[in-house]
Amino acid sequence: MKKTTGTKRLLAAMAALVMLSALAGCSDSDSSKDSDSKADSTSQSQTSDDSSKTDESKPDAPASNSADIEALALKIDELSNKIDDLTKKFADYDFGGDVHEIYDDTAVVEAFKAKDPSNLTDKKDKYIYDGLVKAYDEIIKDGMSDYEKELAVYDYIFYGTRFDKSNLAPIDMDDGEDNSHNPYGFFHDHSTICVGNATTFKLFMDVLGIDCEIIHSTEQGEHAWDIVKIDGDWYHVDITFDGGNTKPAYSFFNVTDATKSQGGYPWDPADFHECNSTKYNYAIMNAQKCKDVYDLPKVLKEAIDGKKNAVYPTFKLFNDKGDPAFTENDFYTIQNCIQSDTYFINVGQPIYNEDKTEVTIPIVVEDPSEQIDDWGDDTDDSPEAVIDAEKMQEKFEEVFGDKVVFNSSEFYYDGDDEYYEANDYNFNKVDDGAVVAVR
Repeated sequence: MKKTTGTKRLLAAMAALVMLSALAGCSDSDSSKDSDSKADSTSQSQTSDDSSKTDESKPDAPASNSADIEALALKIDELSNKIDDLTKKFADYDFGGDVHEIYDDTAVVEAFKAKDPSNLTDKKDKYIYDGLVKAYDEIIKDGMSDYEKELAVYDYIFYGTRFDKSNLAPIDMDDGEDNSHNPYGFFHDHSTICVGNATTFKLFMDVLGIDCEIIHSTEQGEHAWDIVKIDGDWYHVDITFDGGNTKPAYSFFNVTDATKSQGGYPWDPADFHECNSTKYNYAIMNAQKCKDVYDLPKVLKEAIDGKKNAVYPTFKLFNDKGDPAFTENDFYTIQNCIQSDTYFINVGQPIYNEDKTEVTIPIVVEDPSEQIDDWGDDTDDSPEAVIDAEKMQEKFEEVFGDKVVFNSSEFYYDGDDEYYEANDYNFNKVDDGAVVAVR
């Protein structure tokens, strides 16, 4: 953490200047009064000795000024002490750009592998160890592949921060500190920020013997996630970016550099392993191939009827003639035009397969009772949308009636970098039961 010595000195100096100014003002005022009173005396004393006129000796400072300076020094000391107190109180906060430290799991991992926590001296490490052992026995089964272990850990952490507080027993050792940036925050408080998710995931990977590293991006605000090595290939894993849903959508589970680069937080790829494989990308592994984009209503309805949390429709990017069959603008059209006041439908970020011939779009589809990542360069000359909006609306009406509509009239995307017209909108119900987007 950065020290606040500079701030302390600045505040004390400012206070001193204010007090000295006030003191100087009082001194000038007193001098003015003295001058006025002495003026009359001078005019009446014209017979003064010449030697007195040439006396250059200066009078001693008045005793009252010395007392004021002493009082000022005491106030500065008092102010300094108050700043020291504030420094201690806000030691965990930094207003100049410091970030959370990355938890070092070495001691806990060694204890886990040795099945002996006796060398753990920190109470929080002991608590983490106990939680880790319990979780490991619960979710890791014999015969699991590394991918299956990784997925089990991902789900455990995802659901571990969504809990019923009434089920938690009070823990006396809680010191009231915010531990959401480390595994203790996960196991004890069931509350984590991105750094807590990343360090907890790495803790599990380390005891499982699966290579894992943390990327801690701080250039545009703090964010942390993991890269993990599965079956020889590295992947990005960002549990935090899956938040907001009641169940994981896996939109950022085992994704490529190109996919993660759209996540909003930069990192230097030269400092980390290259992540280009989609072999163990969850969305592609669970992709549902579609004949064309007009299969989308049917795919969504099947997911809702099957009580699936998410569906991964996959579309060819080119038809048999080599013409665009699905474009970037088509994605924006789907993302912004599917609207419903009956179901929760959230269109996630598309993911390319490795040979860039297909695109998979994660879509959360939930009954209320229960980003493009690889589009290439962001240019203005991307192909126009090939979706026929009227035809798509007809398909939705055939499948859903008026429960889900495809309303393209309020949206457009013209291919430039500016936000399109209806970027900020609210969903309001209209007379015909449909839902349209309005500014």
